[in-house]
Amino acid sequence: ANTDRVILGSHIDSIAGFRGTGRSPGSDDDGSGTVSNLEVFRILMKTGWIPDRPTEFHFYAAEEAGLLGSKAIVTQYVKDDIPVRSMMQLDMTLYPGKNGNEASVFGLITDYVSPDLTEFIRILVDTYSTFNWVNSKCGYACSDHASWTAAGYASCFPFETKFDDDNPYIHSSKDTIDKLSFDHGKEFIKVA
Repeated sequence: ANTDRVILGSHIDSIAGFRGTGRSPGSDDDGSGTVSNLEVFRILMKTGWIPDRPTEFHFYAAEEAGLLGSKAIVTQYVKDDIPVRSMMQLDMTLYPGKNGNEASVFGLITDYVSPDLTEFIRILVDTYSTFNWVNSKCGYACSDHASWTAAGYASCFPFETKFDDDNPYIHSSKDTIDKLSFDHGKEFIKVA
């Protein structure tokens, strides 16, 4: 039996601004990734899916404070020599970009990720999604996938749109569900 794990991750925290004050409902960042992660789990369990290797669903705390939750888990996995085949981060999956659903794409983040795993995600998008993909960059370790990559594990990060077309309402009181599209998020769930 394969013992190397497959991980689907998302973070469960939200923050208002970069100082952390004020109201921030976090519907997109990262309620959307968390809901997508849970929906993948629900669908797999409903269909009776039995994985051929250990499969884990992670929900990280303190991503907004510097990837603290994922760093703690990765540190323990390294210490315990736990093999991981791949990790996919779902962080922001429901905002279709400023032009809405008619221009929806997967923004495939190409920095702080595994190039080989990202190429596999391109194939999955081409095969299972009605969206196209575009390469995009964060320019920094922008979500929990980066913790895994830094430790030498293969990670990928399909983002809700091109990174420079991201949701302008995150980290504010306006990060609410009325700005999001479940039809958009459905494509991320299919690929995950």
